[in-house]
Amino acid sequence: MTTSNNGIFEKNELPRYARHLTIPEFGMESQKKLKQSKVLAIGTGGLGSPMLQYLAAAGIGTIGIVDFDVVEASNLQRQVLFGESDVGKSKVKVARDKLHDINPHIDIEVHNTRLSSENAMEILEGYDVVADGTDNFPTRYLVNDAAIFLGIPNVYGSIFQFEGQVSVFNYTDEEGNTGPNYRDLFPTPPPPGLVPNCAEAGVLGVLPGIIGSLQANEVIKVLTGIGKPLSGRLFLFDALTFETRTVNVNKNSKNPVTGNNPTITELIDYQEYCGVPGEEEEEESAEVTA
Repeated sequence: MTTSNNGIFEKNELPRYARHLTIPEFGMESQKKLKQSKVLAIGTGGLGSPMLQYLAAAGIGTIGIVDFDVVEASNLQRQVLFGESDVGKSKVKVARDKLHDINPHIDIEVHNTRLSSENAMEILEGYDVVADGTDNFPTRYLVNDAAIFLGIPNVYGSIFQFEGQVSVFNYTDEEGNTGPNYRDLFPTPPPPGLVPNCAEAGVLGVLPGIIGSLQANEVIKVLTGIGKPLSGRLFLFDALTFETRTVNVNKNSKNPVTGNNPTITELIDYQEYCGVPGEEEEEESAEVTA
């Protein structure tokens, strides 16, 4: 694990984690691991907003944020990190200030840029976990592949209208076994035009709050080693019926990156699969079909 600091807590910092420290399975050891950790969140939208707030509150030592967009009025229905006064402002800058207000004892690294094949490896390198809050096809495949090439766990979330998914990809357990990745489920993006435009598809505002919070939960489990991460499993949630199920995800021998005969050895910029070219801020897609 890459260490962002030596795990020494600042004056008056520990009382904020009191409810963590009293959990026998968590305690000071896990809190120190969070303090020493670096997490990169891709996107500050509906998924990124709750996820970032809970990671900051939990005491992640360094949080990186990647987004290039500004806050729009249409974001406010679900992107709870922002308010009316933030409309027109840079998302990453607003996020940085609000996360520091939640927890002034953490470091925030801002990447005010569009993630691409040219900068993804450089941006992701040095982080312990990447948390994908984008949920559009071009960026999702880019994050997946970069995480594989760098050996970083990828905490994935996806939402569409009333349905959501969560999983942990590319996770290496204590025995050194690396679990499935996103391409084991979906080896390649769908053909252009098959997926509805993100803005037209829509999403129930509360749904990304649920799924983003579950992503934060998985990030904390991966970093601390407590519990059992959702590696090799895909969690499905239906907000209308409140039905959930968890399906197993197995490695795919035809995976173009990690299969028996890899055909992809460098990052690819997929475009135009969600109506717009690879925008990090959009978090709705018509993918929840597993």
